[in-house]
Amino acid sequence: MGATRGRARGSGTYIILVKIDEQKLRAASPSSTERAMDPRYFSTFNRTRGVGVAARVLKADDYAARSRGLLGRESLAAGEGLWLVPCPMIHTFFMRFAIDALFLDRGLKVLRVLETLKPWRVSPWVWGAHSVLELAAGAVGGATRPGDVLEMRPL
Repeated sequence: MGATRGRARGSGTYIILVKIDEQKLRAASPSSTERAMDPRYFSTFNRTRGVGVAARVLKADDYAARSRGLLGRESLAAGEGLWLVPCPMIHTFFMRFAIDALFLDRGLKVLRVLETLKPWRVSPWVWGAHSVLELAAGAVGGATRPGDVLEMRPL
């Protein structure tokens, strides 16, 4: 990889050209093993009731990931979820499937549970919520209730 600098005439602006070696880029991309150890993936456990909530949860903690959310997906597999941080409310505009949503405070205490939130709906603003865990519709099934405390375990 090499860089070339040049100054555009009269503009006072620098232009930097970078040449990328595709073989080095491919070699530097993470393997499937490294992706499995990605710090953005968690399993979720309900400490209050002693049961698992979701086996594989992706943490969306930047603007782009939160904006993309579940858009473009056909469904969420059983045991799969999306954890939006920070997030006090959600919508299901442009989604193709219903979801269950757990609204959590900073200590991962469940403040509100919305089961089977259908596409084209808006959740209420949940005061005190710092994040939302989105799961496949029916995944909660009454097993997690407001007041329960969850635990996010890195995969």
